[in-house]
Amino acid sequence: MKLEAPLTKELLSWLLGQQPWVVYRTLVDLLDKGQKDEAVLVARMAVSEHRLVKRIFQGLNEEGYWRKPKDIHTWWPRKDTTFWILPVLADFGFTVLDERIARACEYVLSTQLISGAFGWDPPTKPGDWHTAIITESLAKLGLLSDTRVGRAYDWLIKRQRLDGDFGARILAASVGQERRSPVAQWPRCLRSAHSLRIPNFSIPRSS
Repeated sequence: MKLEAPLTKELLSWLLGQQPWVVYRTLVDLLDKGQKDEAVLVARMAVSEHRLVKRIFQGLNEEGYWRKPKDIHTWWPRKDTTFWILPVLADFGFTVLDERIARACEYVLSTQLISGAFGWDPPTKPGDWHTAIITESLAKLGLLSDTRVGRAYDWLIKRQRLDGDFGARILAASVGQERRSPVAQWPRCLRSAHSLRIPNFSIPRSS
């Protein structure tokens, strides 16, 4: 990523002085460092040794989930359930090469529906948003080529609307207008594994 010259030195100096996960993302996303780069390896090690990250893993049980099994099917509570922790750990640079992550991913995949989707509460009901968030997390954690993740991507692609967008159109009854659900990030993760229609995400102006 190219930064504006006047900001580069000051901004990078500040970012590289932050918590190790910020340093990691700065090196990878802004400086385009590879995973085998020495600075990246040091940052990832610092992440894994951080007291807060250790505390997160202390909450992982032998079955591979945080808190309660049913939490993988719900939005709440946020921040400390399997559904929300895995995306965070993926952004922190963890992958299935870590046995704890592999165990958690296997638990999540064990909840996958026959259709390829992941269900929300009740678990038997496939959820668009739920499947998108879980699938992107699994892909980032190193399971992009896993056939089970591929099935989830296939299911998501079938949910693409005729206008190329994803998600439901929601009628705002209070104002009598239609708005789109905020899922524009889906094609970013979908394109990495499958070919699909690339939509135009510009929202039409209301007349």
